[in-house]
Amino acid sequence: MKAKPTATILIFILLRITLSAQPGDAALSRQLIGAWHQCRTVSAFGFNCEGRNGKIRHLKPGEQFCETQVLKKDGTMTSSNNCDNNSLVYSWSVRDGVFHQTKKNGETVKDSSFKIISITDRNFVIQDMYHGRGTASWTRITPASGESASSR
Repeated sequence: MKAKPTATILIFILLRITLSAQPGDAALSRQLIGAWHQCRTVSAFGFNCEGRNGKIRHLKPGEQFCETQVLKKDGTMTSSNNCDNNSLVYSWSVRDGVFHQTKKNGETVKDSSFKIISITDRNFVIQDMYHGRGTASWTRITPASGESASSR
C-alpha cells in the first residue's frame, strides 16, 4: 500500500507552484516602464524634500507631497515633485522582486530598496525595506505599453 503524501510535501508543491507563477524581474521591469504619479500626506514629523542641486525644503505635517516618476527602458528614472518643480534623475532596476532606485550626486550614491507588494496595469504598491517600512501606491498616468511622448 502506498503512503499518502504528508502535509509538508503538499505545502512544498503548492509553494513551488506559487513561486513559479510569480513574474520574473524582466517581466516586472517591462510592466513598470511609463509614467506614474503619487501623493501622500506628510506625517506628524514633517518631511525634508530634496530637489535638484541638493536644495532642501521642509514640508510641514499635513502638507501634500506629490511626485511624478517616469521610468524608462534604459534604466533611468526622472522624478518631479512639488518641492521645487525640478526633476531628479535616478537609475532604477528590479532585482529578486525588489524595486531599486539609485541617486548619484557627485561621489555620493544613495540606493533605496522597496519590496514590490503588487503591480497591475494601473497601480504599483511598494514597501520601503528600511525607513519605517511605509508603503507607497503609484497610479499609472501613461499606457502600460510604454513611455509617454515627453519621456523619450
